[in-house]
Amino acid sequence: INAEYMGELPDFSMANIVLFEDIFKVVSKDPAGRKFERVSRLICESESYEMHLILDVNTELYPMAADERFTCAVARTLNEDGTADDGSYVPNRRATLADKFDYVMFGKVYKCEEDPKAASKMS
Repeated sequence: INAEYMGELPDFSMANIVLFEDIFKVVSKDPAGRKFERVSRLICESESYEMHLILDVNTELYPMAADERFTCAVARTLNEDGTADDGSYVPNRRATLADKFDYVMFGKVYKCEEDPKAASKMS
């Protein structure tokens, strides 16, 4: 997550490592209440696509509020040369994609759903 939104997306074209990137707006925070003390569930909307994002963020480390905008990127690896990660992260070892963001999460996309109504609009 990069909250330093400057009106355009940063260039992450190096080695085609970024699979997706966009600017999102936080629509609501914890709409069903908080389940964990340090984590908030953010409901977000894409500025470029008809896309909604539900994102759990450690808001003790990275506070966020409704109406904030941030850049979200999904990448294959943090290595700028596109080589695969070895499964561990050692800070300050060398420059990585993580250096361009304020908050980084590692893991897998939990669930991705298509809206059948939105798919019918496609031509």
